[in-house]
Amino acid sequence: MSSFVSGKGASESGSSTSPSLSFQVVISGIKKMYPAVRNISTAEVEELLRSEEAKSGLVVVDARPEAEYNVSHIPSAVRIDPGNQNMNDVKKIIQDQLIKDDPATCTLDSKPIQVVMYCSVGYRSSALANRLRQALKAEKDKTDTATNHQISQPAEPCKEKCPRIRVFNMEGCLFKWANEGRQMVDGRGNITEFVHPYSIMWGQLISKDIRRWEGPRM
Repeated sequence: MSSFVSGKGASESGSSTSPSLSFQVVISGIKKMYPAVRNISTAEVEELLRSEEAKSGLVVVDARPEAEYNVSHIPSAVRIDPGNQNMNDVKKIIQDQLIKDDPATCTLDSKPIQVVMYCSVGYRSSALANRLRQALKAEKDKTDTATNHQISQPAEPCKEKCPRIRVFNMEGCLFKWANEGRQMVDGRGNITEFVHPYSIMWGQLISKDIRRWEGPRM
């Protein structure tokens, strides 16, 4: 993965002379690794967050460790550990967040839930999005198979399960979001412009004056 950044528009001092070029290389590499994961732009995510109607069925997931999340994250984003392999746990966190924001949303006749995941640049969030996508597909296939072998019965109100979940990765993730000056908050809920650079190398993709470390440097 280092080849996506090294020598691509970043000087030895760490200042980025051509972050857009580096980002395009990174984004293209991520899309090739996870071709089944759908992407959504930072502008589209911001528009969804501004729309009260869209927000009622939207869950934004920060797929980074707590130290990175505490430096900054998108307002209203719920954090899920990027290494979480238990998709039932992931679905519960998403559904709990949705119900917390709008209890009336969890009904069979409500619109699909949109889950937008992000990390620093997209590898961790795309991996998590892909695992969730595969789990949801397997669950749907199992349900469809069972339905085909049973007599159809009246639908019951939604209890533990919620409507269809559409999963997206935010293209460019928080680094792109921060470079564009979009709103972020820290672990205490205060507005901030800083972002955790993840590592010295990957930090070259964000403006030098907005990098802030918490924890050991990699």
